[in-house]
Parts: sequence; C-alpha cells; structure tokens
Amino acid sequence: MNERRMKMAPGAAMLILILVVLTVSMLGVLTLMSARGDLTLSERSARLTEATCRLNAQAERTLAQLDALNAACGGDETALRAALPEGVTLDAQGTFVWREEVNGRALECAAVRTPQGVRWTEHRLLAQTEDEWND
Repeated sequence: MNERRMKMAPGAAMLILILVVLTVSMLGVLTLMSARGDLTLSERSARLTEATCRLNAQAERTLAQLDALNAACGGDETALRAALPEGVTLDAQGTFVWREEVNGRALECAAVRTPQGVRWTEHRLLAQTEDEWND
C-alpha cells in the first residue's frame, strides 16, 4: 500500500494564522461598532421615555387638581370655571381639556366630570419634532 502524507509548508501555517487573527480582529471591531450604536439608541430612548413619564406625571397632577376643584365647587360651574388652572378649559359638556408639554413632546388631555369625580377620556401623546431620532 502506498501511503501518502500531505505535508504543509511552514509558510502555509503562518498564512492561516494571519488569516485567523485578521478575521477575529475584524469581528471585534464590528462588535464594538454595534455596541456603540446600541448605546446611542438606548440613551435616546431613555431621554424620550423620561420626557414621556414627566408628561404623564404632570397630567396626573393636573387631573388630581381638577378633581379637587370639582369636589370643592360642587355643582357651581361658574366658580369652577373661575378656579381652573392656566391652560385648562371646560366645555359645555363638562369636559376639561388641556395640553402638557416637555422637550418638544406634548400630551393632549381631556377629562370629563362625573358624579364620582373627574375621569380621563383622552390621553394622547404627540411628538412635535422628530429631531431627537434624526440627528
């Protein structure tokens, strides 16, 4: 039987080693670039989420204030209209309408007077600018 052994030249092993090192280095650079992009996106998302939470908190405080005013004024709509906070209006159907704004984002709010108190009817988030995502 004729056994053939394949011999590798010393230069071929070095060539394979260089190729492996270059491939692993390139994958490392791509991983770092991806991680940096993810960090940027996460920071933007955190800023927008924080602004949205601040809007919701302000709207809830305004709703609580309107509920307290509604309870204090009882059925006297004239006194209630006179005591409304700035930016809040009361329409003929007994619906409070106002808008909260923070950092280019807005929350349009509407709440209705009920016998149990003031309750939400609309709570709509608006993005006035898209610069946060397009810079």
